[in-house]
Amino acid sequence: PTPGAAVVKGAVIYGLDPTAVAARVARRTYGTDVAVPFDPAKHDPKNKYYDEQEEEDYARKVFSIYARAGDVVACDEAITNSYCVGFATHSVMNFRIFSCAHPNPVHIDEAGVREEGFLQISVPGTGRGRSAKMEMKFGKTKIQATVINAVGERKETSLSFASMQGLPASSVSCEFCYQKPYTVDHMKSSHPGCGSHARGYGYSKGIYGRAGFLGTCGMGSKSWYLLCQECRGRYLSNK
Repeated sequence: PTPGAAVVKGAVIYGLDPTAVAARVARRTYGTDVAVPFDPAKHDPKNKYYDEQEEEDYARKVFSIYARAGDVVACDEAITNSYCVGFATHSVMNFRIFSCAHPNPVHIDEAGVREEGFLQISVPGTGRGRSAKMEMKFGKTKIQATVINAVGERKETSLSFASMQGLPASSVSCEFCYQKPYTVDHMKSSHPGCGSHARGYGYSKGIYGRAGFLGTCGMGSKSWYLLCQECRGRYLSNK
């Protein structure tokens, strides 16, 4: 498929209690793969091919991003993109859903990208102008992916939101550094606190919110690390 316009709705309230969650901070980047005009400054030459119908070079396996690692995504709000068929002879469109630990993947065959799900839908008619929409809704416990064709046919799947809640700390990246795994020692040395009262905010197994521990900003032990909202905001702004 090739990308169309996206409609994004967001919110900025975030918490860890599933009964009170208004939004979450994405721990991974989510999206699908597309083909787009080749940009030598951005795309890997190994994914370049010549599109005879368009008479120009295209890049395949391009990561079409719905939400980036570190983004605040509103619960039950939808992100929607429209895609066109890749070839005039295609009778179906395949949507593979991918995730990645860092915020700026370019291709879906990069290290660290993994496939999370798959949807297929028919595209009635002929010609290259046929399209379908894929919607990703970031719920409180699941990501709901839905594809819809021009005649209203729908296919759906749901993905676990485990990457945003409760993964072992060793598998979660530091949200400020991305490439570095979350550890309390790393947080203390690279992202020290200010020493003020953290008001219960911090990281539990790498996930930020009300950590359930009281103490000063910069305290930590085992899998938890306290960091006040002001310090976290400062570190995020310096990424």
